[in-house]
Amino acid sequence: MKKSTKKAKNSASKSETLALKGGTKVWDKGFPMWPSFSEEAIKTVAEPLMSGQVNYWTGPVGMKFEAAFAKWLGVGNAISVTNGTAALHTALSALGIGPGDEVICPSYSFIASSFCVLQAGALPVFADVGFDHLLDPKQIEDKITERTKGIIVVHLYGVVADMDPILKIAKKHKLKVIEDCAQCFGGIYKGKTAGTIGDVACFSFCQSKHFTTGGEGGMVVTNDDDLAWECRSFRDHGYDVKERLNLLEMEGKLMYIHKRVGFNFRLTEMQSQIGLCELKRFDSWNLKNRIRNGKMLKKALEKHPLVLHTPVDTKERQNSYWWAPFVLKT
Repeated sequence: MKKSTKKAKNSASKSETLALKGGTKVWDKGFPMWPSFSEEAIKTVAEPLMSGQVNYWTGPVGMKFEAAFAKWLGVGNAISVTNGTAALHTALSALGIGPGDEVICPSYSFIASSFCVLQAGALPVFADVGFDHLLDPKQIEDKITERTKGIIVVHLYGVVADMDPILKIAKKHKLKVIEDCAQCFGGIYKGKTAGTIGDVACFSFCQSKHFTTGGEGGMVVTNDDDLAWECRSFRDHGYDVKERLNLLEMEGKLMYIHKRVGFNFRLTEMQSQIGLCELKRFDSWNLKNRIRNGKMLKKALEKHPLVLHTPVDTKERQNSYWWAPFVLKT
């Protein structure tokens, strides 16, 4: 009996010890890789390869993906591009922002949020962020000059920025608002989905994001039809894309009419096929689970003595939890 009791005590002691210190592991079967693709995506990604219709202009999938993404987000136009950085570059250039102009950016973000301004030929001007990790509206107005043309608002880590005061400043000074939603698919601000609030918004489908189109990819979205055509032209060698589509539909010809400087930022049909499949299950699987897990972390840690600020997640600013950022006491 004494041996049995001693054994039970040792077993209980081991189970209470952290695995890091030799205790029993909570999970010892390994974790799945990320990204994780649906069976449908894995099967159908080969279809463009088998048909030979692998380019945006030879296959139908790219435009289907754009239409599906626009419908999911609730915007009039979605323009697919090679990555999130290209999306930002396309948006700025389509807005006419370039040499001699300035764009206000958050001082704390991934480098693309300011690099894109340099790529467009303009200068980034940095404004500080608040405890929520996002652009502080109080820091913006002092940075505005006669050269300022726009504000890039980054919804970082899934946290939605406080947009109303930023939009008020933008309206006052006649500035364009560009939303960087690379880390915020499905975040909601006062009933509006992130990406539908400013003049134009940009998403990233890089491997690490909410979902990916095979490692890289991006999307520009806007309700401004004229701006959308400029985006389509810029991402496609400066083609007169509207005329190109008309001729393709009427005569099956791809005419080489260029109306502006542009780049080749097109997405392939294979990437768009993956995007279509992953978008189908996004709300019911990925986004739902991220939000559930993020809320669990917030609830578990919000009263911890070392936690200064938890991730912003309120009725007005609903978090989509790309990550769950906590500010700790030092």
